[in-house]
Amino acid sequence: MSAPDILDEAEVRNGEPSDIITHEYMEFSGGQPRDQTQNNNSVDGKNKMKDKYLVWILKTFGLSAFFEALVLIAFAVTIVLLSTQSTPSSILSGITYVRWGRTECPNTAHLVYSGIAGGSYFEDTGSGANLLCLPNDPEYVIVQEGEQAERARIYSTEYELSDTDLHNHEVPCAVCTVPHRGRKLMIPAKVTCPANWTSEYRGYLMAEYFQRGEYICVDEFAEGRPGGSSGNEDGGLLARVEGRCTPGNLPCPAYINGNELTCVVCSI
Repeated sequence: MSAPDILDEAEVRNGEPSDIITHEYMEFSGGQPRDQTQNNNSVDGKNKMKDKYLVWILKTFGLSAFFEALVLIAFAVTIVLLSTQSTPSSILSGITYVRWGRTECPNTAHLVYSGIAGGSYFEDTGSGANLLCLPNDPEYVIVQEGEQAERARIYSTEYELSDTDLHNHEVPCAVCTVPHRGRKLMIPAKVTCPANWTSEYRGYLMAEYFQRGEYICVDEFAEGRPGGSSGNEDGGLLARVEGRCTPGNLPCPAYINGNELTCVVCSI
C-alpha cells in the first residue's frame, strides 16, 4: 500500500491521529504493528505518540510540503555553516588605530594601509578640525575639475619642529589592526599602559600649531614621509604639546611648566 493510500484511509479523531493511522503507518514503514495490550511501558508509549503525530503532520500538511520544509531547513543550515567557515575569526573581532609618524605597524598589529596625515590649512577657520590618515592611492568617482569656491579643503600636514631634523617634513601615518582585542586607549602624559593592557606604541603628544584641532600621539621614532617634501610648504602644521602651569590649572609640580608631554596607545 502506498503512502497516499494510507493517508486517505487514515482517520483523525478529536484533532489527533487514530490508532488505525499508527497501525498502517508502521506496516508501510517496515515496522511491526504494536499490540495495544503490550504497550504499557513508558518507552513504547512515547514511540507510539511519535508515530501518531508524525502521520498526523503528514495527513494535515501533506507529504510534499513536509519534505520541502526539510530541504529548505537543510539548505539554510548549509549556508550558515559555509559563511561562518569562510570568514576568519581574526577579522570578526579586533581594534584599529592610527600610528602617526610611521609607515609601518608594531609587531603586535597588521597594516591596513599607510598614507599621509591630512588636515586643514593652518590659517583656515573652516574645514575639518581633526586629522585624517589619507591613503597614498586615492579613488575618485564624480569630480568637478579645478578648484571650486564652495569646498572644504584638506592639505598635507608637516612637522613644525624647528629644533629637530623633522622640521617641515610631511607626516606619514599607518592604519593598524590588532585581532582579538576589544578596546584601545590613547593616554596623554604617560609612556606606560595600565596593568593587563598592551602598549602598541608610545611617543609625543602633538596638535595643530595655529588652530584648534585634535590631540594625537605621534610615534617617538617619527619619520618624514618617504619621497615627501621637506620644504616649508605649510598646509597643516603639527607641533609638540607642552604643559603650562600659569596661567592655567594643571596640577604642578606633577606637570612641569614648559615640558613636552608624552603619550602611549594601549589595547586590551
